[in-house]
Amino acid sequence: MMKCLAHSVREAFISIRRNAVMSLVAMSTATFCLVLFGAMLILSANLNALASEVEEQVEMTIYLEDEVEEAHALTLAEQLVTVAGVRDVTYVSKEEALERLCERLGDQGAVLGAVGGTNPLPASLEVGLAWPEAADEIAEVARAMGGVDEVIYAQSLFEQLLAVTGFLRLTGYVLVSALLVAAACLIANAIRLTIFARRREIAIMRLVGATDGYIKGPFAVEGLLLGLVGALVAVLLVSYGYAWLVDNLRFTIPFLPLVPVDEIMDTTRLILLGAGAFMGFSGSLMGVRRFLHN
Repeated sequence: MMKCLAHSVREAFISIRRNAVMSLVAMSTATFCLVLFGAMLILSANLNALASEVEEQVEMTIYLEDEVEEAHALTLAEQLVTVAGVRDVTYVSKEEALERLCERLGDQGAVLGAVGGTNPLPASLEVGLAWPEAADEIAEVARAMGGVDEVIYAQSLFEQLLAVTGFLRLTGYVLVSALLVAAACLIANAIRLTIFARRREIAIMRLVGATDGYIKGPFAVEGLLLGLVGALVAVLLVSYGYAWLVDNLRFTIPFLPLVPVDEIMDTTRLILLGAGAFMGFSGSLMGVRRFLHN
């Protein structure tokens, strides 16, 4: 077993050296595909983070009737917190609502004096949603509570938000899956070039009684090496490229919620290395099987 493995490794390195151009093409193909694959993984993770952050900012406002006292309003808030889909509930008194309005109006806040010193704004409950899909159910529960005057939330905006975030996530997953399949096909074709150049050698080995495993071994190791080298280069490019992107966008677009490098790159590196090894290994086996079955 060890002798066969040593033979496979030795022949793999000899083959890579003899077919330097083809080997370079295979490694370059692996690197190119895996860089794109890594970019899609990072893009998908950032789209999910962006969608999650937008969803967390979705709120519903429940306006209370004028005669509702603060104690009753706080009781309603405690009841709403227990409803599925509610993240948090904040009570906003009439006085706080007026202060907020004055802050928004700025210098024009003096016009509120024209109302004769009364506060026309109602108290309210601001409901943070854990997920926007629950908005309709939460609104129905709130309307059934005593003391609730009106429930305000942009239903069409919720629906559009759900559609957009769902589309972004689905698109990311589809593109990543399609790119992985395409990369596997490209690696397999690149490995076949090296195998095709040695087709006469394979035929001679079969004539002298070499087993299929003995013939496949060097090509399997060769494909594994090519895939791993291409993956290592891709890991370096993706790691430094994303770190550079995060550092630059942090100052130019500070409000863009990018996933930190430390949180995403460890997993991305492992996935890229695994994908490179798998594509190279499986591609070489698929290529050599064509000749062994002829």
